[in-house]
Amino acid sequence: MMRIAVAAGSLALLLALAALPAAEVKQPKFLLAWGQKGDKAGEFYSPIGLAINQRDEVYVTDLNNARLQKFTADGKYLGGFDLPRDTPARKSSQAGGIALDERGQIYLSFMAQDKVRVYTDDGRLVRECASAAAEVARRPGSSSTRTAWPSTAKATSTSPTPATSGCRSSRCRSRDNEDWQDEARIRVRHRNSGSSLMPNHITRRSFATTSTGIALSAGVASADDAKPVGPTEAAFERDYAPPKFSPSWKKPQINRTLVQDFVIYAHSNLEMVKTLLDKEPGLINATMDWGAGDWESGLGGASHMGRRDIVGLLLERGARIDIFCATMMGQLDAVKSFLTLQPQLIDAKGPHGFTLHFHAQVGKKESEKVLDYLQSIKKIELKPLRF
Repeated sequence: MMRIAVAAGSLALLLALAALPAAEVKQPKFLLAWGQKGDKAGEFYSPIGLAINQRDEVYVTDLNNARLQKFTADGKYLGGFDLPRDTPARKSSQAGGIALDERGQIYLSFMAQDKVRVYTDDGRLVRECASAAAEVARRPGSSSTRTAWPSTAKATSTSPTPATSGCRSSRCRSRDNEDWQDEARIRVRHRNSGSSLMPNHITRRSFATTSTGIALSAGVASADDAKPVGPTEAAFERDYAPPKFSPSWKKPQINRTLVQDFVIYAHSNLEMVKTLLDKEPGLINATMDWGAGDWESGLGGASHMGRRDIVGLLLERGARIDIFCATMMGQLDAVKSFLTLQPQLIDAKGPHGFTLHFHAQVGKKESEKVLDYLQSIKKIELKPLRF
């Protein structure tokens, strides 16, 4: 049935292309290629799935190396992580289908394991799901060898692996390996309006390769128009031994959108700060990274906005005071203690780069003595407040 579905899909695509006016059909333009067969970083042994994130970074599932690799749009290796093998003795993960969500999480489908796994960008497993049939098939004494394909989340890019996912025999797997093992290069093609990427003769292998090319071309073509819809994590790969301690993650993390909203409201909206703290008391010391390590808590936001009322509420609820808050609040003795303990703090930068002098300015009359003290240590030209 799977072969029939693939053949039907190929025929439908051919008929659609044949219906295009001859003047609109153009040859694809070759742009670049990277990689070679191997198991070193940046090399491939059966690259099969592709996806592109909002930063135009390319993710590739490397089937017979049992790993996921990440590249820039021009092929520079950024990192990757290993994937679970089908069996301990076989270095193959059968991970083919790949999709990314708006948070940058990576969805991978594992054909032989009948599972979909969700990973963070640095390779941490978030969750996995398997079909009920798959779980039954794994029970001792079960004679079932066929399993249902797990449903996946909304995809931004997919690979051709479902075309062969129904195959379970060793003969079929061997034929698949022959089809894919010499596909050790990633090719990027640009598709002009109305152009065709289909070769003259369609085979399962050429159809699958072309489908991947179309998905990649579409991602590159639309990347210029795409706008970020939320925060994304920077690329990261450990170049050191991982810690021996592994977090248990018994409790769920506070939702990042909730943290974001709380920190924003803490700049100016006392009532919403109360509402959100009543809803989730754990927000009191939560921080938000606005990008590149610009960490800010609700207390930090209220402090550089000069909102004494919000700062008072947060301190009452258990917020941890720092030198920036103490400066805005006019706590001269506390500021002196901080600077005696660590004189380098005179040059410290708070959220968004705001200085101690700035915090003393927004504190206005109540912080005049603190500002005079800071100026006595390091005199700077005071600029008018932005707000």
